[in-house]
Amino acid sequence: MTINNLDILFYTLIFVVPGFIIDSIYRKCVPQRDITFQSVFLRFLLFSAINYSIVFPIISWLSKIPYIQTHETVRFYISMVTIFLIPVIIALIISVISNKGWVRTILQKIGIHTIHVIPTAWDYQFRKDEHKYLIVYLEDGGIVFGYWGSASFASSIREDKDLYLEKIFNVNDNNEWIEIPQNKGIWIPEKSIKYIEFL
Repeated sequence: MTINNLDILFYTLIFVVPGFIIDSIYRKCVPQRDITFQSVFLRFLLFSAINYSIVFPIISWLSKIPYIQTHETVRFYISMVTIFLIPVIIALIISVISNKGWVRTILQKIGIHTIHVIPTAWDYQFRKDEHKYLIVYLEDGGIVFGYWGSASFASSIREDKDLYLEKIFNVNDNNEWIEIPQNKGIWIPEKSIKYIEFL
């Protein structure tokens, strides 16, 4: 038995692409730790297996319908949906579950403590969809009083984190925050940040 290039393409399409799609979308939605190529490939296979375990009963049922049995074009579209569309839906569902922390909460309630899916406290705090005031203490002794809102940004690139705050303030002797007028925010590189206080 020999395997030609078309066979390789076919098996890659069937067993790797669905997992690749799920993993790619999941990584965009949920920050991930760095892993080796071997681990990534196994994730592809695992996600592909999940994909097919979900759609297999549906495909088995559809394959028994006479109309589908006699129309190759319909079977082709079903295959494309299975390989390309269903993985997108699965990835979004997994991402929502991970972001909400439902599985981790359930496991903790029964005494099972797992490693948090989010790799750093930076990612955990800044990925929350909530507005907040914060104080950034700088390495040079400076202090930035800022506001984190929908127009602010925190980099999720682990090697080069930086922070953009859309509003900055002066604080008077009465501890009142007074927004600096005609200001478009401030950019702070990671190397300048000593620590951050969230209010």
